[in-house]
Amino acid sequence: MTSRVHKSRSAGKCLSNVSTETFELSLKQNQIEKIENIAHLKKLKELNLANNFITKLENIDGLPALEVLNLWNNRIAEIGNIVDYEPIKYLALRGNLISDAELDKQMDHLRLLQRRKFFQLGDEDIPDILAGNYD
Repeated sequence: MTSRVHKSRSAGKCLSNVSTETFELSLKQNQIEKIENIAHLKKLKELNLANNFITKLENIDGLPALEVLNLWNNRIAEIGNIVDYEPIKYLALRGNLISDAELDKQMDHLRLLQRRKFFQLGDEDIPDILAGNYD
């Protein structure tokens, strides 16, 4: 049996108690500052962390089934290697603190994302970013 877990006010602290059978986890608007305590969720396909206070993309690479990652409206400034993580087919980073300099730094990685189903970085989509239209 698979399960879904939605919003929990003590989300960051009690994630180690979430069932390993969970395939969808929504923790939006929980004032989460760090992605942690999720390594045991090997079947997790969808993770919604929108509208939190996350500053760093970390601890995602231990989720082999993760296909959907929503990080809208957080405080992330660096994309890092998340764009190389193959299982992700939908990655939403709109409303973060990602600068033009970071976009330039990650341009090769962004080119690889063209094969993904969907990627949102800002108001622009990947073709616009690759064409240099992200001002």
